Amino acid sequence: MGQDEEMSRMLSTVNGLSSHLAALQSLQPMHDELDAATSQAEIDSILQRFSHLLNDNARYPEVGLSFSPDGQLQMTTESRPLV
Repeated sequence: MGQDEEMSRMLSTVNGLSSHLAALQSLQPMHDELDAATSQAEIDSILQRFSHLLNDNARYPEVGLSFSPDGQLQMTTESRPLV
């Protein structure tokens, strides 16, 4: 196997994992609010407010991969560091 193929596969894996991490991070505020909810009415209200994240037409964060001048892989989402 060539070095380029191996690097391509690794970057594809990192990109996929980064995408999943960004999607999970975008759901964290909803999970935090649900954890703090004390009634079914609060839960229903929270789910209504975050419903755009739960439907089939949800917009997922865009993820970018780049290399720093010193060769470190940088992952960003919506122009901010992912990790």
